Amino acid sequence: MRLIRKCGAVAAAAAACGLLAGQAAAQPYVGASAGRSDFRLDCAGTIECSKRDDAYKVYAGWSFSPNVAVELSYADLGKVGGASLVQPLGRTETTLSASAWALTAVGSWPVGPVTVFARAGVAQSTGESDTRAGGGSVTRKLDATDFTYGAGATWMITPRIGLRAEWERVRAKFVGSSGQIDLVSAGIVVRFTGSYYWQGFPAGDADAIPRSNFLLADV
Repeated sequence: MRLIRKCGAVAAAAAACGLLAGQAAAQPYVGASAGRSDFRLDCAGTIECSKRDDAYKVYAGWSFSPNVAVELSYADLGKVGGASLVQPLGRTETTLSASAWALTAVGSWPVGPVTVFARAGVAQSTGESDTRAGGGSVTRKLDATDFTYGAGATWMITPRIGLRAEWERVRAKFVGSSGQIDLVSAGIVVRFTGSYYWQGFPAGDADAIPRSNFLLADV
């Protein structure tokens, strides 16, 4: 219920901002990105420690105006681990992995051919820890609900297809600890009704605008 209330607040805020913007058209979009995660671990006292791994995310969103959108995403944040010497067990290895669903409100600002954006919302993360020592192992999963935020930039190379790069932060909970995970990623975004950002025309369907009037022409 706590997650539902937070998600509802984010969606309601984004929808209200969209209505206040006074735009008649709204645009759905989807995207996928890949990059690197940083679990921001404290490696003090370990004999081996890895904090970064490959990660990816997929997302779907709805733009209420050129400046306001709401976005639902799923991210696989990868797997990291370390080892330490614990008496009397000897070598103890721990592997941590995490994933997260997030619902965020996104504010965007065109700057020339690039659109910069910031996001904030709520994330439901799942942290899994696997500890192996003395010939045995213990695996535990913990869910956590917390705020998430980030920023990035999008370059629409055609009215419908763009490139996105971004940084975002989520918090995950593991057995005995919790911590922040940063994700830096880059990928592609696809809009179903063309880009908002063309020169000299109000929001609408990009297919109806002459090609010569696009702020960013197809390549």
